Amino acid sequence: MINEKKLDNGLKILSYQRNAHPIVCIQLYIRMGAALETDNESGYSHLTEHLVFKSTKKFPDNKIMETAAWIGGNINAYTEFDSTCFYITLPADKLEQGIEIISELGQNANFNDEEFYSEKQVVLQEKYQYEDDTEDSFIENIAKHYFDKNRYGKPILGTKESLNNATPQKLRDFYNKYYRPNNSFLVITGDFQAKTLYKTVEKYFGNWKKKKVNKIPYQKDNWKSGFKFFKKSIEDNYLAFVFPEFNENDKNSWFLSAAINMFASGKKSRLYKRLFIKEQLVDSIKIQSIAGVNDGISIIIVIPKNKASLNRIIDVFYEELEKVIKTGFTQDELEKYKKEQIYNFRYSKEYMEALAMSIGMEEVLSSYKNFEKYTEHINAITLQNVSEISRKYMTEETLYIYQTGKNKIEYKRRKPLLSSSKIIPKDVWETQIASGTKIIFKKSDKSETVGIAVSLPVSQLYEDVQHRGINSFTLAMLLYGNQKRNYQDFL
Repeated sequence: MINEKKLDNGLKILSYQRNAHPIVCIQLYIRMGAALETDNESGYSHLTEHLVFKSTKKFPDNKIMETAAWIGGNINAYTEFDSTCFYITLPADKLEQGIEIISELGQNANFNDEEFYSEKQVVLQEKYQYEDDTEDSFIENIAKHYFDKNRYGKPILGTKESLNNATPQKLRDFYNKYYRPNNSFLVITGDFQAKTLYKTVEKYFGNWKKKKVNKIPYQKDNWKSGFKFFKKSIEDNYLAFVFPEFNENDKNSWFLSAAINMFASGKKSRLYKRLFIKEQLVDSIKIQSIAGVNDGISIIIVIPKNKASLNRIIDVFYEELEKVIKTGFTQDELEKYKKEQIYNFRYSKEYMEALAMSIGMEEVLSSYKNFEKYTEHINAITLQNVSEISRKYMTEETLYIYQTGKNKIEYKRRKPLLSSSKIIPKDVWETQIASGTKIIFKKSDKSETVGIAVSLPVSQLYEDVQHRGINSFTLAMLLYGNQKRNYQDFL
């Protein structure tokens, strides 16, 4: 069970006690990441994450890493779009030292100019290495191209322009502006006594001064479709299929995530069975999520085998997608997905670091209470939920295909996808099949019958004098038979 407590300065403490092993994990989350930076601050969250380890009031001259190692701790940090996290896992009897170390990182960093310029070069070098990595740069280019207003299109490492213009004072101002208790929270998991824990947190975090924090608001983009090529001098080609993804506070996120995962994630997925096992066209299929507090995208990354036809891979993708739209997923597929998610959730509780991270990310994206309701949310997913959401958001109108490599492929769809659909009111679905025929479905849960009608844009209004009555006569004759059935068969 997660316990919540808040200090007078606004710092929230989330604790999960597990005394099975003498280990504790302490994580400090700052609600500031790449998506919340202004253009002039691009990359500052990540650069600050690096610099705070260099020097603090109590641990100057890189002493934090050394101190953590001496007490048996494993310390690290990472930056995301919506937050920055500092964490340490260590023996339970070193709890106070761990809290002191994390508190220093969050409120007492005092790096000097020399350390700043040294670390800035490290981060710039990291960015160059990132750009050289085909998959990482491919994902970054996709986000940059896809999003217009949504700041998930901004690189976590920042832009070269912003990093080159960064100064020590700008970083100190950034740190003092956003690293505040009312813009942060702690997650502590493992072997501890609650009374001792809260007393220790108060000792090291109680004097942290709160301050009003203003951040730029999140903005959303419209979903897009199309094809984009990024030229890169590499031997291998990469493909990516991009669908919308909802933020954590949208109930549809559970349903769409289930659909996309059953379609493309893991060895049980539709794409893996078809592209990897049956046709042996690809080396790997994986999903990269770029979403969080804001809506975003799911990127299905496909690495083709050497000399595999990219056109064939795209054809197969459309074929499998069309099956999903026509017939949906099976109950067996859904049950396997649910079991896998619930088991992974249970496994996350076995490691204090993973447990703290799971709780922390839920708190960043929505509320830690969703962690406690995770199994309930997964079990509530129905086949109808998944079918409806996939027909609405896994369509040709919401699919963007990206390619990177030496040469752009020429791809043409042979026919429109059945899923070229749109929702009209809540219970009506409209689509158009390859022949051009429009189909409208209207659902009624209260009716026990099914009605089917065919409507043609012809009537008596179009008849001239010589053909008067031909519509009525043709309609009557249609009932007398066709190539498959005669009049008695119809009756």
